[in-house]
Amino acid sequence: MSDRPVTGRTRRLPGEAAPDAEAGLRRLEGYLYWQTQSRLARQAAKDFTELLPWLTDGQRADVEEHFTRIHTAATRQRLEQFREERDRLRAQYHDRYLRLRNRCVLAGLLTTGAAWALLALAVARH
Repeated sequence: MSDRPVTGRTRRLPGEAAPDAEAGLRRLEGYLYWQTQSRLARQAAKDFTELLPWLTDGQRADVEEHFTRIHTAATRQRLEQFREERDRLRAQYHDRYLRLRNRCVLAGLLTTGAAWALLALAVARH
């Protein structure tokens, strides 16, 4: 017997993260994604204002801020649309999977039942 205390935690496969770790990694991934999107939006705004050399520094800053806000909002909207589509497809394929699984179980039960019936007939004839 081991001297280690029993913690009540379930064992995980090698390389499998704990649920808390998975949630933390998803948050970190989201944070890094938005940092990248913000940086790209600011760079796009800066590239845009470079095409307008007549702007004053204040105007340039205002245009860059507005452009960045619009770009970020559009990115957020596309991401939300992607999420909605992902959820819709997930539900659709989950329903299809359940129907297919039920059909397979039914086919297995019918096949097993038919095999037993044939076996019973064969035994009864001998």
